[in-house]
Amino acid sequence: MKKLLTPVFGGLIGLSGLTGCAAPETLRVLDVNAPPAQSQSVAIDLAFAPEASIGNLHEVELGQLATQHSQNPEVIAFGQRMIQDHGQAYRQLQEVGVQQSLSLPSRVNAQAQSETQPLVSLNGPEFDRAYIRLAISDHVKDAAAFQNEAQNGQNPAIKAYAAQVLPTVLLHLQLARSIAQHLGIPPQ
Repeated sequence: MKKLLTPVFGGLIGLSGLTGCAAPETLRVLDVNAPPAQSQSVAIDLAFAPEASIGNLHEVELGQLATQHSQNPEVIAFGQRMIQDHGQAYRQLQEVGVQQSLSLPSRVNAQAQSETQPLVSLNGPEFDRAYIRLAISDHVKDAAAFQNEAQNGQNPAIKAYAAQVLPTVLLHLQLARSIAQHLGIPPQ
């Protein structure tokens, strides 16, 4: 069976001429005869976890804005729920990351910041409409990502995390759509 060594940061390096070039703990052995779907699935796991971590942090941040900028009790309660549920989901994923030796983001990325920034200057009903539209959009994307990981992931711990959190993400989507209806926002 032919195998290749790859540094943790990627890039394939053949066995020849490698002796003494890197410490054993910095190399992984990959089976080049493994079906492509397996390596694609591992890539799905490794892409999902950081994105889920950022998504959880983003929802907490948005929930905090909702408690500060909304005057609608339903929107404020939704924001508080986002802080609680996504805070818990973030902590759970961090535990999975530690168990799986994955370094996960501890801050939102530039894309999440760019989505948050327009909301900072809004208040009241204007904030409510923009926030709920974003919550729906985010949770539609999140539901698809969690569903995909729960069904197709290869890392059992990450897959189990996705399956455990998916019902909460779907509930959040349902709640956001209900609030949108109460606010007179057309269905998305």
